[in-house]
Amino acid sequence: MAQGESQGTGQESVREFKLADCDMRPATVDDIPAIVATLEAGRSLLAADGIDQWQNGTGPDVDLVTEDVERGWGRVFLVDGQVAATAALIDEPEPNYAHMLEGAWRVPEGKAAPAGASSAYATIHRVAVAPAFHGMHVAQRFYARLIEEARARGFAEIRADTHADNVRMQHVIASAGFTRAGTVCMDGNEADQRWAYQLFL
Repeated sequence: MAQGESQGTGQESVREFKLADCDMRPATVDDIPAIVATLEAGRSLLAADGIDQWQNGTGPDVDLVTEDVERGWGRVFLVDGQVAATAALIDEPEPNYAHMLEGAWRVPEGKAAPAGASSAYATIHRVAVAPAFHGMHVAQRFYARLIEEARARGFAEIRADTHADNVRMQHVIASAGFTRAGTVCMDGNEADQRWAYQLFL
């Protein structure tokens, strides 16, 4: 996820959006092109910042976006009807969270998984903001809606992670109320580390 300034003619009208103009809903097949474009823009911004997250063939692609939609995980944040941001809200355990390189997950007592979920926690992944909406605090508003949904669905907590160099996303996650739990690695590769966060609901 990244922030910046609006670019292009005609984008100025979206910069003064209000909460009433915002909505979050499950992503549909029709949203896939906009989601992929938003994620690709996020990949480019990470590369420009010198962050190797989502680079060299890693990170979300159209197949993963399609799977998110099919499994009911994909979410889009709309501003005035336009896809301003995308994320996945996952209700299954994250395999990369099973082992901590540093730190430890705090575990609340007496909290079971909600009906229909296989995990007591939800995970937020694949967050990106469309370039036209950079610098508008869309990610913070999106996170608030994702948290609202997870709470309404009965989850005990939410987990998330981001690259150690991704200061923008670290700020968004922390400002949403998450606490850093430690460090995890991706797919068993200890050279590919992420800061892991959790928020109890």
